[in-house]
Amino acid sequence: MKIALWIMVLLFTAPCLAGWWSRNSDARTRLPEDVFQTRKSWAADLSFGYNQNEGNVEQVTGFLGLSLSKLMPDYSLYFDSSMLYSRFGTLVVQNQKNAVVRVDYPVNERFKWFAFNTHAENEFLRLKYRTTLGVGPWYDFVGKDWKNGISLAPTFSYEEFFRQSIERKTTMSLRNYFVSKLNEQSTFGFDFFYVPKWDEISDYHLFFQPFFETKIYKNLVSLKLSYTLEYDNRPAQGIEKADSEYMTSLTFHLGE
Repeated sequence: MKIALWIMVLLFTAPCLAGWWSRNSDARTRLPEDVFQTRKSWAADLSFGYNQNEGNVEQVTGFLGLSLSKLMPDYSLYFDSSMLYSRFGTLVVQNQKNAVVRVDYPVNERFKWFAFNTHAENEFLRLKYRTTLGVGPWYDFVGKDWKNGISLAPTFSYEEFFRQSIERKTTMSLRNYFVSKLNEQSTFGFDFFYVPKWDEISDYHLFFQPFFETKIYKNLVSLKLSYTLEYDNRPAQGIEKADSEYMTSLTFHLGE
C-alpha cells in the first residue's frame, strides 16, 4: 500500500531540487472553494517559487508542486502530492514525501461534511511513515466580500519512526479559515489550526498562515505571498518548538 502511494507521488509530482520544510504539512488540506473558483469540473494546479525557512531549518529554497481535483455532482474529490528533496554534498538536508486525499459532501450552501486521509515520510524528523484519517463538519459564515469557515475533526494518526518506535494518537483538529476579496483580482486571508491530543489537551500543535493572492494573467496565473508559523509545544527530542516560513509562489491553473 505504501509503495503504491509513493509511486503516485512520483507520477503526479516533479521532484524538487529543494522544498519547504514543515513537520505536519501533510496533515493540512486545501479547500474545494480555493480550487474551484473559476472551474466547474476538474482542476490541475502547478506551483513553483521560493521560500525562506527559519527554525529547525534555516535556508532559502525553491519548490515545485502539483495538485489534482475533480468536482462531482454531489461531492468534490481532491488529491495532492509532493516530493521534496535537497542535499548539500553527501548530506541530505530534506527528504519529504506527501500524499493527500480529501472528499467534501455539501449539505447546503454553508454546511458540509468532509473526510481526509494523508500519507507522509520525513527523513529530517526521522519519520519513516505517517498516515492520518479524519472526518468532521464544516460551516461557513458568509459576508458580502468575505467568508469564514470553521471545522472540527477528530483525527487518528499512526507514526512509525526510523528508530523503530511507533506512536498512535487521536487528536481534535480545530480549523478557522478566513478569506476576503480586496477587488476582482486580489484576496487576503489566514488559515489557523489548533490541534490538541484527545486525552491530553496540554499537548498541542498550532499553525497560522496569513496570505495574499492576486491574479496576474486572467484566471490562468496567480501570485501568492504568505507567512507561516508552526508551533509544537512538545516536539521530539532535538527538534525546536517553532518554525517559520516566508513563501512566494506562482501557480498555473488548468481545468474547466
